[in-house]
Amino acid sequence: MSSPGPLRAAAVLLACLVAPLAGPPAAQALSWAGVARPAGARAGTVLVVHGGAWWLVGPRATASTMHVAERYAAAGWEGHNVDYRAWERSYPDVRAYYDALRRRRPDETICAYGASAGGQLALMLAADRPSLDCVVADSAPTDLVAWPAAYGGVRDATAELAARRVSLRRWSPARRAEEIGRPVVLVHDPADPVVPYEQSVRPRRRLPDARLVTLCAGTVAHVHTNVGAGCAARAHAAELRLLGRAARLRSRSRPARASRRTRSRPPSRRWR
Repeated sequence: MSSPGPLRAAAVLLACLVAPLAGPPAAQALSWAGVARPAGARAGTVLVVHGGAWWLVGPRATASTMHVAERYAAAGWEGHNVDYRAWERSYPDVRAYYDALRRRRPDETICAYGASAGGQLALMLAADRPSLDCVVADSAPTDLVAWPAAYGGVRDATAELAARRVSLRRWSPARRAEEIGRPVVLVHDPADPVVPYEQSVRPRRRLPDARLVTLCAGTVAHVHTNVGAGCAARAHAAELRLLGRAARLRSRSRPARASRRTRSRPPSRRWR
């Protein structure tokens, strides 16, 4: 959960700057993203979606979460640190990246991690794409309709989204909990000054399969605050347990999916 050191961050930023990022993300090949690969065979793939109130995008924003993709790679998962365009284009770009990846890896376990606004985008993806296996939503805004006035930064961003004809209700995962049938881990610090803790408590109550990991004060840099090292480690352990569980669920359902594909396959032209 900690941030990368200065030299490591500079290296990640340089890698992002030379990556092929020109043009709409939806049109990019799957190399469009910072990809952290495990040393051995991959257990699955995790889409890492950065935050930034839906408008802070590009190489610097993506570099801020590259260490998360690397952390998953160290645990045997391939981390895809995905960028997107600003405002109303953010979610369609994340969804398009996932769709392209799923087409290439139809039977693989694919989960999504999102920080802040990225967590909201990851939960939206789970609501719209049942094939997504699990979600980690870290310090995520989940109800854009009922936003507290005291948290002005995100409130201003939601006003801009609304001005761009985004349906705030549709973009509120807490109000679409019944559509999210996959396991979810919510991570949040009660002292978060940007996204109120209640934004994770509310979906925890509504989601059919969710766990909330509460962080504590400390000195480890987190999404919006500094948290305790022990709490950060506990959150990461919960994330890895979630990934393992998602992989087991995917493995159990694989024979059924293969059987359906076999039954639906048209007869060979050779035997017609």
